[in-house]
Amino acid sequence: MNKILFICGSLNRTTMMHKISMHLSGHKHFFTPYYGDNIVNFLAENSYLDFTILGGKFKQDTLKYLTANNLNIDYKGLNNDYDLIITCSDLIVPRNILHKKIILVQEGMTDPENFLFYAVKYLKFPRFIASTSTTGLSDCYEKFCVASEGYKSIFYK
Repeated sequence: MNKILFICGSLNRTTMMHKISMHLSGHKHFFTPYYGDNIVNFLAENSYLDFTILGGKFKQDTLKYLTANNLNIDYKGLNNDYDLIITCSDLIVPRNILHKKIILVQEGMTDPENFLFYAVKYLKFPRFIASTSTTGLSDCYEKFCVASEGYKSIFYK
């Protein structure tokens, strides 16, 4: 039996991760709100990122949903050695999952490519500064599941 960590985000992304888990019977499932390392973690823990999925209402809604649905919570995936990670975003990829098998699942919306997208892509700025336009640029995943054929044409150029 494999252990799978589902990294959630907004309530929409959290319910999406839960629904995916329902199709993966025979495995041990654990869930966590979205998280980061170092400065990102510091900022999130001190309420500076409450406007993002890293904190505030987004994080609280995720925790409420996970608790209300009796899902196993492993905050930041620190309590288990996981065989597979399924995440809703790769804008931030925490160190503790970097050398694991990762499946990235696109939520279904992306911001348009703009100056910040190109700064991330070519100047290696942090992906999160360009928001969801940089989804998929981490190349840390083994599989990338996209929402539609239309999105496939965006991500697989």
